[in-house]
Amino acid sequence: MDVFSSTTLSQHTPLVVVVFNDEDSFERKNVWEPLINKLSDSLHDFLIKVGYVTSQSEVGQSLKRMYGFQSPAIIFFDGFLEAPPSNSSILTKLPKFFTGELDFKSLLRWILQSISPDFITRLDHENDLFDWFRKLPQYSQLPRILYFTKEPYVGPVYRVLSQIMQQDAVFGVVVNAFEGDPNKKVLAQRYNISQESELPAFLVLHRRDGGKTGVEDEVHRLQTVTKKSTVHSIMDTLLKDLPDASANVMRESGERINPKTIEKLWERRLYILREVEKERKEILNWMEKETSQPSTSYNPPVEVRTQAEWEKNFVVLSKGHQCLIVFSEPALMENATSILKGVADKIVGSTGSEMLKRLHFVVVDAAVSGEVMRFFGADPSGLPAVVLLMGEAQMYFNFDGSFSEDHLVDFYQINSKAQTASAGKSFSTRKMPPLSVPKGEPLTHPSENNQKGNEGDL
Repeated sequence: MDVFSSTTLSQHTPLVVVVFNDEDSFERKNVWEPLINKLSDSLHDFLIKVGYVTSQSEVGQSLKRMYGFQSPAIIFFDGFLEAPPSNSSILTKLPKFFTGELDFKSLLRWILQSISPDFITRLDHENDLFDWFRKLPQYSQLPRILYFTKEPYVGPVYRVLSQIMQQDAVFGVVVNAFEGDPNKKVLAQRYNISQESELPAFLVLHRRDGGKTGVEDEVHRLQTVTKKSTVHSIMDTLLKDLPDASANVMRESGERINPKTIEKLWERRLYILREVEKERKEILNWMEKETSQPSTSYNPPVEVRTQAEWEKNFVVLSKGHQCLIVFSEPALMENATSILKGVADKIVGSTGSEMLKRLHFVVVDAAVSGEVMRFFGADPSGLPAVVLLMGEAQMYFNFDGSFSEDHLVDFYQINSKAQTASAGKSFSTRKMPPLSVPKGEPLTHPSENNQKGNEGDL
C-alpha cells in the first residue's frame, strides 16, 4: 500500500487513488487498508498502481481543489495524459469517480472496464487497415502492433499495454475475427491466420526500408502470447522485438544518456498525444452533433410474461438496436417499469433521436425466465437483475450495482459507447432458450466457470 504522490499523475499508466478522511480512524484500518491491499494485489499484473491519501493532507487538499469531490472517494486516473498547449510542458489526467456499492468484485470490474482504448484502432475492413498504416505520418517508421481476437471486445491487458507503450508503437485490433463479417476474415488471412483456433494472434509489423503503404511490412508473430498472458510477460517479449523502444533506449544509455535523446523521446510522446487527442475531439464533435437535437419520445418499457410477448419484444431485436432488460419478481414488475421510465427520461437528454429509437426497455417476469437468466448469466438470488443487449454486435453486459435510475443510466452510457473496451459477452439468438422453467426446478446461478470474465482476457 503506497502513499499517493501527485508526481505519479505524470506516468502514462492507469492509477487508482483512495482518499479517506482520517489516517488513524477505524475505517482506515478495517475498511480502507484491507481494500487497498487487495486491490494492489489484484491489479499488480496489469501494472495499475493503487495509492492512498488522507483528505486533510497537502496532497489530499490539492486533489479536492482540483477535482471538487467529497471524501471518502475512489478515483481512477486513466493512462491517457492530455497533451499540453504548445507553450506548456505539463501533462494532465482526467479523473473518474467510483459511485457504486463498496463491493470488491464490482470495484475491480469497474476499474478494468474504465481503462481507455484511445491508443487502439479497431479494424473491420481492409480500408481500415490502410488508414491505420497512414496514422502518425511524422513517425511512419514506428512499429505496428496488430492483435486478432475471437472475442467481441478488447480486454484490459491489451488496453494497458497500449497506454504504457503509446510512444513506441501504433496499436490496432480485429475483434470477432472469424464471426459474422467476412471482411475481418480477409484481414486475418492476409496475415496467414486461417482459422479461429489460431487466435489470439499478436503480430508486430516493422516497416521495411522504402515501404510506404504498410503492405510490405515485415511481420513477426509473438508465439508466446496467449489469452492468459499478463502485461509483464508481453512487455518482456515485445521489448526484445522493439530495440528502439524508449525503455530500451533509456536502459542502454544508463547515466550517460544524451539530453537530445530525451528531448526526441519527449517530442515523439507529445506528437502522439496530440494526434490521439485530435481523434478524440473528432469523435466527441460527432457525438455532440448526433445528440444536439434530443428526442422527447422513446420506446416505453414493456412488461413480458409469456413467450409470445418475449419474441415480439426481444427475440426479433434488429441489427443496431439495444435492449435494457430487467428480470423482476412478479409482484415488483410495476416498480421496475417505473424505474425504467425514469432511466429513459434521463437518457433522452443525452442521446440523439435516432439512437433513442433503437433503444428498448423490457421488464421480464423472473418466475418464467429461469433458463433465459442462466443464458445471460443473471443472478436469480439478486433480483432485480439487469442485462444490456447490443443487437448489432450480439453482445450483452451484466449490471452489478444498486438498482436505481442514476446507476442504470451510468451503466447504459458506459457500455453503449465503448463496446470494444468493455467486457461484453457474445450471444446468439439461435441458442437462446424460451421463457419456461420446469416445475420443481429452482432458479440457480450459473457456474463462474461457464462465464467469460474480463480479468484474464487480452
